[in-house]
Amino acid sequence: MKFWKLVKTSLKGDVIIENFKCTSEWEEKEFSGDSLLSADSPIIQIRNKSGKLRDFLIGGTSIPVVSQKVKELLQKLDDVSYLEFIQLKTDDINISEPYWAINIKSIIKCLDYDKSEYTVHEKSGKIRRIEKMVLRDEVIGDRNIFYIEEDPVNVYISDKLRIIFAEKEITGYSTEELYGIV
Repeated sequence: MKFWKLVKTSLKGDVIIENFKCTSEWEEKEFSGDSLLSADSPIIQIRNKSGKLRDFLIGGTSIPVVSQKVKELLQKLDDVSYLEFIQLKTDDINISEPYWAINIKSIIKCLDYDKSEYTVHEKSGKIRRIEKMVLRDEVIGDRNIFYIEEDPVNVYISDKLRIIFAEKEITGYSTEELYGIV
């Protein structure tokens, strides 16, 4: 199976998140795989208020922030149980539809250490940078959207989900092909 790194993008004049205000509980749990449903919903403040709204909003956070359209597409996936959708608050009256933070609870240790190329931090011994990422397909299984334990801030998606996004003309993102799957 083929997997892709999801990259949020924006064009000149797009609405972007200027500030993503969240509680300390949220900050402690994001990227951990733990539930965020008990935390207060984050509040977003936007810039370029008269700009174009995209399906993925960029800025203020690494957590994916998506439109109602993307939320509904993701809820149809077989592995939706690994996702939580938290409606974001905003005081901007120009945003008529809700936007959602996606808490991806699927964090998979799937890097093939022998075939990948990476740099390790001298003191902590943790991976500092991955130059060439090769993933182990058998560990990922049928996940469509997930984090990689060795790179927990970036979002990865299946080829199936990439095709769905393209067919439904989802905006505000691009993808980067990974080097290899074994």
